[in-house]
Amino acid sequence: MWRSVSWLSTILPIWFLRITDGASVLETTSLIAAASVLGIAPGTWNFSTDPCVGGWTGVGCCRNNSDALCCAFPQIYPPTPPLTPCERTADAQVSALILRSDLFGNQLLNGTLPEALCNLTSLRILDLGLQRLSGQIPGCIGSRLSGLQILRIGDNRFNGSIPEELGELRSLQQLFLDTTNISGPIPASLGRLSNLTNLNLRSNALEGDLPEEIGQLSNLVELSLQVNRLTGSIPDSYGDLTNLQTFRLFNNELSGGVSSSVLQGMTSLTDLNLRHNRFSGPVPDFGLDSRLSTVDLGFNEFSGPLPGSLGGLSSLTSLFIGHNRLNGSIPDNFGSFPALAQLDISHNMLAGSLQSLGGNTQ
Repeated sequence: MWRSVSWLSTILPIWFLRITDGASVLETTSLIAAASVLGIAPGTWNFSTDPCVGGWTGVGCCRNNSDALCCAFPQIYPPTPPLTPCERTADAQVSALILRSDLFGNQLLNGTLPEALCNLTSLRILDLGLQRLSGQIPGCIGSRLSGLQILRIGDNRFNGSIPEELGELRSLQQLFLDTTNISGPIPASLGRLSNLTNLNLRSNALEGDLPEEIGQLSNLVELSLQVNRLTGSIPDSYGDLTNLQTFRLFNNELSGGVSSSVLQGMTSLTDLNLRHNRFSGPVPDFGLDSRLSTVDLGFNEFSGPLPGSLGGLSSLTSLFIGHNRLNGSIPDNFGSFPALAQLDISHNMLAGSLQSLGGNTQ
């Protein structure tokens, strides 16, 4: 680990002499300071060049008058809105910092997230995933990086909770904090991220109830909260998530009934996974217009008969509902799934035959 004080006192005077009108003095000195705290290997960045001109690995820049989202790795981020190539010109500002290990020469960073990154106020993308960063997530990421559109810092070794300030990132479209060892509740402030399309908090130690405010995220396409310690039930407000396609809550401690009206309100839903919880009551009715292709309700406490409406899910390819407390007869229309390839209704108290399902169903 470098000695940051003596190192910075040596390098900063050089930068103040050499910097032009490219990346600002504040951006440049902040990147230099962050390199030490993050644990970036010496020599990775050439400090005698401008970050936006010298081609610093993982640093992308946009011109001052550009509203486009720039990124050095457009293949990683879907082109919506279209991405433009990073510009290496003297009138550019740092708009992307992408230090994911697989895009950063497989270099593993063992440091912490420095508050110096919060000085990069033109950032649109901050991706530090697949690393070994520890410590807490600075709240200033939310309070100072107001233009941030993509925040991916999953697969690290952080501790502490999700900062409330992240709810101030009103331009944010993707939030990935998966597999980061964070704990505590999901902040209700995340419900203010009105442009959010992807919220991935899977594989952490999050606890408490699902925030009702998440139901305000009308643009949400993916909600992945699986493998945590979440309790309570699914709020009725989630029925307003009409653009949601992927909804994963498996391996939590959720309970109570699952409302049919909530799931029917998710009119774009294709992937539903509630496996390994404590949900109870009847199996929900998904409605006749459902686009569901995968449904996993296994290892819960659902009871009562299988609803005949399940047989009307024409897009269904996988249905897992084993290890519950279902009883009664298997509905006759269970032989009418045109696309079904996988079916598990084992370890229930059901009677009847599945012979009509055909030879392609496992």
